[in-house]
Amino acid sequence: MRYQVVADESMHRKFFFSKNQSCSMISVSEYQKLKEKGNAYRIIADARKKDSESAEKILELTDGFFGLYSYQPNNPWYEKASGYIPVISEQGGRYYVRIMEKSWLKMLLFPPMALLFLALFFIGMWRLLQKDEVVGLEQSAVAYTIEGLENHNPGEIMFPGIAQITVSGECMYSEQVLLNPKGNECYFIYRLKLADTDELLYESGLIEPGKAVVKFYLNRALASGAYPARLEVETRDIKEYKEKLNGSVMNVSLTAF
Repeated sequence: MRYQVVADESMHRKFFFSKNQSCSMISVSEYQKLKEKGNAYRIIADARKKDSESAEKILELTDGFFGLYSYQPNNPWYEKASGYIPVISEQGGRYYVRIMEKSWLKMLLFPPMALLFLALFFIGMWRLLQKDEVVGLEQSAVAYTIEGLENHNPGEIMFPGIAQITVSGECMYSEQVLLNPKGNECYFIYRLKLADTDELLYESGLIEPGKAVVKFYLNRALASGAYPARLEVETRDIKEYKEKLNGSVMNVSLTAF
């Protein structure tokens, strides 16, 4: 199908094709005015600087012929309409050929905008993961249960009873089980301190319900003997791990041998 250009008084601009050919066209704003008034014809094809080499739709120019592209309402993001050419078909139908050009502004802005979007996406994902991540979990804690020591009342906190802790005199190693009973709605933090000086000998991380520290080391060596000590249990809310709840303090006998 061949199309001839129809002269129009609104054709104040020219479009230059790649084959040193040119054609007058109406601006996008003029076309919009015609469209608003109901005087715009249907768009039958697209034209770009480069010939489509198509024999299906041909635009007849004063200095030759030019292959047109099929009209696509949704064109690539980097293109924009720069004008319209009024044409008439071989059967006498009136139409428009839309001129499509590359939008250099979009092409220049796309890479930094894409990088910014990716950066914001990864920052958002990181913050989301950070929000859900519990910082300070005790890495050495293992799943551990003691028969009969399970909390069935979520409104209360169950604490295990510990009266004696024994450590090796050489390496200050203890196999005392520090348990957070299953069913508690909180984390446990255990702290072992000397009663007379309040010196901190050991501190655990956050121990989840149903888990326990089954072995640990003191911060320093102790001479062989028995020491009055305190085993403090700090509790943190299971949903808001930074929020402290009711704790417990147990007087224990610390024996080094």
